Amino acid sequence: MEEIHTSILIVKVLKIVIPIAIVLAVFVIKLVSNRNPKRIVCYEDEQAYTAAEGENEPQNQYCDDEEDDYDPEKEKAESRKNIEKFTKQLESAQTNERKAELYCCRSQAYSSLDMYSQAVDDINAAIALCPQNDHYYYKRADLLLVHDDNKALQDITTAISLAPKNAAYYDLRAVIYLLTPQNFDKALEDFTTVIDFWKSDSNISASDTADAYFGRGRIYFYLKQYDNVLQDVTKSIELIYGQEDILSKFARYRYYLLRARTYCAEGNFDAAIKDYDFLVENDEYGQEQWILERAQTYLKKGDKAKAKKEFSKLTNSDSPTCALPRAEAFQTLGKPEKALEVLNTEEDNTKNIIEEYKECATNDFDSHFIKMYFLRGDVYEKMQKPDKALEDYKRSIEYYEKIFARNKSELDIYDHIRYNDCLNRISEITGNRIN
Repeated sequence: MEEIHTSILIVKVLKIVIPIAIVLAVFVIKLVSNRNPKRIVCYEDEQAYTAAEGENEPQNQYCDDEEDDYDPEKEKAESRKNIEKFTKQLESAQTNERKAELYCCRSQAYSSLDMYSQAVDDINAAIALCPQNDHYYYKRADLLLVHDDNKALQDITTAISLAPKNAAYYDLRAVIYLLTPQNFDKALEDFTTVIDFWKSDSNISASDTADAYFGRGRIYFYLKQYDNVLQDVTKSIELIYGQEDILSKFARYRYYLLRARTYCAEGNFDAAIKDYDFLVENDEYGQEQWILERAQTYLKKGDKAKAKKEFSKLTNSDSPTCALPRAEAFQTLGKPEKALEVLNTEEDNTKNIIEEYKECATNDFDSHFIKMYFLRGDVYEKMQKPDKALEDYKRSIEYYEKIFARNKSELDIYDHIRYNDCLNRISEITGNRIN
């Protein structure tokens, strides 16, 4: 019995952690890949430096654009070798430009090993040696992004001032602006600039262009400009049609979800259901949530029979990973007591997982708590228990702000919308509504 319990806990951990890991991987890979395609990452003129210094250039994952099969242990070993190589070459480097490029390379090697302070020190040294090199400000902005988005914003703005026609720089700045709702209007402008640049540049990949349209579409969704959302997200889907690598597949799921929710917001329920069909059939990690949203869409359409059939898939499920969709299904069906029972059990189970598997980062569960407490607050409201609802809404806000203080990139556009909804719920209960 203990083995079964342990297996269930492990499944729950993986179900929560894996999608988050994929999201972060997509975000990081996007930032790494958005470099100036006309600039060699380590050396602006590799042959010139080779001739000047009389030594072979270090061949590594930072100095070319070739993509090998990803092997984390192999990459770490290569990074350690490169650190030694760059350190040795720095001893004999004779020009500021040469030293700066080596510092930049070593910074990236340190970064790949999560040696953040050493990585920052090296890119700072590169900038000190070549303060007019736009690429180094871009690399430092990329490096600082997760730890200090304000300084990252300053650096990428400096890079843009030095190279105002580099689309990749505007793209990174748009991503940084997208971390804070107060800057969404600026992100919108930068994504538009990126799209305009990339329309005329045949060297830009379709996936990068698709992500720019998607970035702009998310802002339009937040602003409730649904016609604009549909234009942009449909363009994103068209641009990556036929691409079957794992990142393109995951990106496609995000695009279809945005379009499904936009169609639903506009009242085009048939179109929304088609997109949810795609998600249910293809996205195994989010399948239960998409079944829930498809059921809710059938209900809004007035097709109660199909909605009931969909809801029953969740309410009759005993899957340990289906708790939040199951609770929301009970809530939608007007069974708040059942929903509350599921959510209380889920709260206990999640806390037990964190306690039992302390080696798993508890940060991965913060977004889970955001959704769980928000939903339970909603349930308590329906049960006319405003004090308990208020308590849970405040808990949801606490977890939101915990993530916001740690790493804003962990939150997506839907989290920001939920955050605003949560603030409004609190204001309504306390009698001080926030618009």
